[in-house]
Amino acid sequence: LFSLAPDLAIHAPAADIIGPEAPIAMGLDAFSWMTAAERDGSPGAATAAMAHLNGVIDHELAKRNLGPDKLILIGFSQGSVMALN
Repeated sequence: LFSLAPDLAIHAPAADIIGPEAPIAMGLDAFSWMTAAERDGSPGAATAAMAHLNGVIDHELAKRNLGPDKLILIGFSQGSVMALN
């Protein structure tokens, strides 16, 4: 999604655009928020993934001295599920 950064910057030139990387390496430049075994709909995997993402978000907001009202999340595939959650 980083290829969208220049287009997003046109509409929000003061924005910092970051791309949290999912924590599970799945191969050549592929990452996942959950392992294949965890994608069975069990809430435990989603809870662990959200805890990781929330930590990244908290860190990035604190680093920039921003509140959650200044945050916009987007994602693709699992990332969109994480953003919606």
